[in-house]
Amino acid sequence: MSAPVLRKTNFPTPGYEESLKPLGMPETLVTISNSYRFIEYQSDNATPVAYDPCRPIHFVIRPQGEPVGGEQIVMDAISRVSQATGLLFIYDGTTTETPSFQRSAYQPGRYGDHWAPVLISWVTPQENPDFAAGVAGKSGSMAMIPANGPKIYVTGIVELDAMKMTNMLRTPVN
Repeated sequence: MSAPVLRKTNFPTPGYEESLKPLGMPETLVTISNSYRFIEYQSDNATPVAYDPCRPIHFVIRPQGEPVGGEQIVMDAISRVSQATGLLFIYDGTTTETPSFQRSAYQPGRYGDHWAPVLISWVTPQENPDFAAGVAGKSGSMAMIPANGPKIYVTGIVELDAMKMTNMLRTPVN
């Protein structure tokens, strides 16, 4: 009988859906811009932290408060991000998970033995007071350091202001 494999209890079993090569290719860069900055870097302070292009990024949507056409807004945005980055996104359906920027990256009781999917939620100013001002959305990703590699993003959260999105949908595009 072999000895049991010991692993951190806040990490899923390694290797879930891992490919030996990137699952997609980003669009060719047409122009170079410095209108952005990376939020987090590796220990070398030069290499940005990113999602692993060799694994799909799973996401779920909490439909509570979703405006008419809301799911299509999310799907269109995910498609555009996938096309631009080459990252593969997989929609795992809806959830009742309450949004929190302190959520656990690993929730085996809810999502199984892999990282929790990115949580996309429709929220109100009562749920997120930042939305009482001019904020229409907030997001963030959670990074982990696996035993054999650099820091990578494994999950995230996106909060969208349902009322502001509804008003945007009603405004004609010129």
